Parts: sequence; C-alpha cells; structure tokens
Amino acid sequence: MNSQPHDDPLVQSLAALPMVHPDPLQAKELRDRCRAALASPAEGPALPFAPATVATVCVLYAWEIVRSVLVR
Repeated sequence: MNSQPHDDPLVQSLAALPMVHPDPLQAKELRDRCRAALASPAEGPALPFAPATVATVCVLYAWEIVRSVLVR
C-alpha cells in the first residue's frame, strides 16, 4: 500500500480503518471448500437443443440473405 499522504477525505477515512486479520478456522474451511470444488468435475448445464437452435438461426439468417438478394 502506498504510504504517501492524500488530500482525499475518503482515502484518509479508509486509511484510518483498523487492520482486520483473517480467522484461521474460517480460512481453513474456505480452503477446504475450494479444494473440494476443484477436485470434483464441474457439470455444465445440459443443453441438448443448443446445436439445433444454432443451426436454425444460421439457416434463417442465410434464408434472409438469399431472400433480400432475390427481392431486388
């Protein structure tokens, strides 16, 4: 952290706050939860319709291009 004096009252107020030290038990619990989350494979949401939806949008887009060229 920078130890230079600041004229900003907000920065001065923040600098006057007391130091907060982490609780060792809470830190250990958090590390354990993080390690457990990293150890288990993440399952993403099942989207069986996603490829069909993308293909439909692409076909509609291409159809609109063809239609706009033919209308001229």
